[in-house]
Amino acid sequence: AHVVGGASGLPIGGGMAAQTVTGALEWSVNACSMRTLETHHVLTGVLRLAEDIPEDYVYFQFVAQYQRADSAGAVTRVMTHRLPTTASASQYLKSVNPVACAHLTAKLAVLEAGRASLSEGRWVHAARKAAAKSVRATLIEMARQFGPPAAPLRRQIRALPTELAPLAERMYHLARGPMLGEILGHHDERRALQARFLHAPPRLADKILLPVLYVLRGESDFVEVPPMTLAMQSKDLLLLDHGTDIFIWVGNTLSQDTARASAALTVALDWAEDLSRNRFPKPVIRSFREGSSMARFMSARLVPLHKDSPNEQEARYPLLSLCSPEERKELESKFLFTDDPSFCEWMYSIPLLPPASDSFKMFMEKAATFAAPPPLNDVITP
Repeated sequence: AHVVGGASGLPIGGGMAAQTVTGALEWSVNACSMRTLETHHVLTGVLRLAEDIPEDYVYFQFVAQYQRADSAGAVTRVMTHRLPTTASASQYLKSVNPVACAHLTAKLAVLEAGRASLSEGRWVHAARKAAAKSVRATLIEMARQFGPPAAPLRRQIRALPTELAPLAERMYHLARGPMLGEILGHHDERRALQARFLHAPPRLADKILLPVLYVLRGESDFVEVPPMTLAMQSKDLLLLDHGTDIFIWVGNTLSQDTARASAALTVALDWAEDLSRNRFPKPVIRSFREGSSMARFMSARLVPLHKDSPNEQEARYPLLSLCSPEERKELESKFLFTDDPSFCEWMYSIPLLPPASDSFKMFMEKAATFAAPPPLNDVITP
């Protein structure tokens, strides 16, 4: 058992009664204490299975104990949950929540990176690299256990099962993003973000892990699109929600029309305030124009799709098919070709076949909104 979050260890027996002959405390392996209870903090429990379970069911039991406000004693609540077991891998995969699996994997990797960076003889950079490497190893092991091998090319490339496809995109953003990558320059900034992620509830944790990109359509409708660099078209206004930060990007063509750009920015700021409601701490909202020095904060968080082949670009961002060859060439010329891998390059380097991204699937489900934008509440719910 492993608990991640705002909790401390609980001695067996409590206090001095838990001291052994040597004077050391015996700590419980499956219990912890919380000093405060906050609605924006969660505890993440991880159980590692040592061997197969022959029984037909397993039982998870959680016991919560807290003091009454009137100091009239303690209240104990017991919650028991029964889950069936199966010998079928396909049945098992159908029961897996891939997003929750990504959160567990990411929180363990971030926790290990933080611990290793504080231990003697380990450099901060090396600790983050080791954590990113463990993320790749986890994907390889999942593909080996559950995924069939892909068609042989120059070397054997496996594929993740369809049920675990959303895991791959989140692990890519974890490895190159601000928590384990090079986006944040100072170690203190990175450690603060890591601590916030470890305590974050599922919705916020997912936005920190996988940034959500919106494009303004019409006067007030925001439509979610895949978080790719080729979405940064000069005629658009984009908003990127990365959990603890929200970025608003105004294209050069749009900014030339001062009145229209001002109205669009006002709508975007209102939308950003709506998205950040009930989040603690409140996300930092930044707005900037295309080509400004601050624009790098946003472009560094997007998948560098411009490095992929034209066919792969259209497959992962279908709106490119609406651009003329000249517009497409001009769009791609705005980006530098760095050593930062695209999602496809990263997956092939593991080596695994890159699945269709989770954000791409959501985008295709809402593709009709580009032809006739519906009301804002029908587009996306904050």
